[in-house]
Amino acid sequence: MSLAARIEAARGAALLAEGKTWEYADLLVAARRVADHVRDPLSPERPIVAIASDLVPEAVIALHGVVRAGAVLSPIPPAWRPDEWDRYVDFVSPDAALVTSAGTPPPAGWGSRRIALSDGTALALWHRTRDRDAVGSRQGPPDADGPTRRRAVLPAGTDVLLWTSGTVGRPKVVCHAWDALLANAEAANRRLGAAAHDRW
Repeated sequence: MSLAARIEAARGAALLAEGKTWEYADLLVAARRVADHVRDPLSPERPIVAIASDLVPEAVIALHGVVRAGAVLSPIPPAWRPDEWDRYVDFVSPDAALVTSAGTPPPAGWGSRRIALSDGTALALWHRTRDRDAVGSRQGPPDADGPTRRRAVLPAGTDVLLWTSGTVGRPKVVCHAWDALLANAEAANRRLGAAAHDRW
């Protein structure tokens, strides 16, 4: 069963944070709203979407929205400097970024719109603006601000891109499939003895 299907079938409390309980039904409504914004007709079939956020409820909603949109998820640290953003964009070439109030937006060359959530919070969805006419192709025309944009070529089955810390050199991207990450979580639950009613 896919991750999106598991969430569709779930009932009860999904998330407890900051004095608020999000039921699975609430999470689904918010995730669908995010997914509708992430699905952009100018983006490739499987856009790469970064999420810049600390551990807040909006980050969980953003994650599920990206999954529902069929996009490739790329979580990144919330407080990147402009040079760190630039290095990541040059290497991964994401199509969009979801940024919470705790996250640092991308540098110049991006435009944003607000996605309001039902609890009064919001996400900012950022799209690259300089090369919107080139999105969807492997290589777009050069512009005045930099070299030709090249999209990351991902191995088949890639659902998540994890940006490493670069402790032994330049940072790298590790590709994962949701099936592998879900299997890891299930194994951890079994080892810890976690049951359906438990919360982490």
